[in-house]
Amino acid sequence: MITIDCKKKISENFAIDAKLEIKKGSFVCLYGRSGSGKTTLLRIIAGFLPADSGFLKDGDRVLQEGKDFMSAGKRRIGFLFQDYALFENMSVLGNLLFAKNDLKRARDLLELLELSSHASAGVGGLSGGQKQRIAIVRSLVMKPKIMLFDEVTAALDPEIVREVLDVMLNLAKEGQTMLIVTH
Repeated sequence: MITIDCKKKISENFAIDAKLEIKKGSFVCLYGRSGSGKTTLLRIIAGFLPADSGFLKDGDRVLQEGKDFMSAGKRRIGFLFQDYALFENMSVLGNLLFAKNDLKRARDLLELLELSSHASAGVGGLSGGQKQRIAIVRSLVMKPKIMLFDEVTAALDPEIVREVLDVMLNLAKEGQTMLIVTH
């Protein structure tokens, strides 16, 4: 269980006051208007940004309590930003294996997202939606305990969004906790 009870001042007139519990293997969606603090909350959970006060816990592991702060590298939390951040000089499979050298997992995830035929292709020739799905696969190949997604379906066609969300839901049922933010 992830337990969050923290505050973060964003500007003179706006602050985040987040209180939530996320069970292991949950698929949680946070939505809200632009500028409402969704990405900031993800950055706090990931350890890229400390909360001003409060605490964050992953089961018994304290991620932050007051000023005690566990660095992002120790949290075992994956984060996929809105930007694909793919290596243009590598193939699709090369991008996945760079994240984690697990060929079976990479191929299985490519199959789930119907991208197997692109495994040896360079990412430069892919569409924006294909690149987004490759970025999603790359983040999942590492098997983080918790996976955070920031607006990852924005570049996808509606029918592809459904397929991608179905894959994410199935992975959550297998025990991977996922938190996605969107408008």
